[in-house]
Amino acid sequence: MRAWAKRILPLLRRREGLLLGVALLLLLFFDHTSPAFLQPQNLLGMTRHIAEIGIMSLGMTMVLLTAGIDLSVGSMLGLSAAVLGRVWQESHSLPLAILSALGVGLLAGAGNGWLVAQVGMPPLIVTLATLAIYRGLALGLLKAHSVHDFPEGFFWLGQGLIGKGDWGLPTQLVLWFFLAIWGHLALSHTSFGRGLYAIGGNEEAARLSGLPVGKLKVLAYTLSGLGAAVAALV
Repeated sequence: MRAWAKRILPLLRRREGLLLGVALLLLLFFDHTSPAFLQPQNLLGMTRHIAEIGIMSLGMTMVLLTAGIDLSVGSMLGLSAAVLGRVWQESHSLPLAILSALGVGLLAGAGNGWLVAQVGMPPLIVTLATLAIYRGLALGLLKAHSVHDFPEGFFWLGQGLIGKGDWGLPTQLVLWFFLAIWGHLALSHTSFGRGLYAIGGNEEAARLSGLPVGKLKVLAYTLSGLGAAVAALV
């Protein structure tokens, strides 16, 4: 067997390697069917769409590590966006609108965490209920009306580029990149991250070891809400 094959086969046996292989095959398939698929503008355009989901996934990862789930993350995004629009509409203060959106995301996530960790309700039931509640609140705030007339500088978060020319990077992609680094460091090099892994592995053992299981769970769900709020801004 050739040397390169010996290096690749162990990678493909891992789940991450298999997913990477499937992704590469899909890239080749779409490039074959559409010559414009791998053009810089198309690839960078796609990152605008996936960055929003990527930012939300960072907080969701922390929830999943505790053996929980957050079905309300999309509704928290919608609620944060609705609060952003409504506060801007009423005050015309962009900093206040942004802080309000982030605060609502934090509170919504913390509410999920409190019900799961302190009340002891199953996360599936809690977040399925809050999915509907937060969505209803968002609809009630905006009453099916759009919000416009935001200042030009605000659109830089969702439509701007860092750099010039065809290879300018979308701002939300750069934001996602730095948040992903922060998430990796938090999970790999802090007691918080190790605590989440311990809770997901064996919650009772983690509790008997002295870990503040309830607080860590609430923090994980709170960060999921914050991630949804940040995604709402971009």
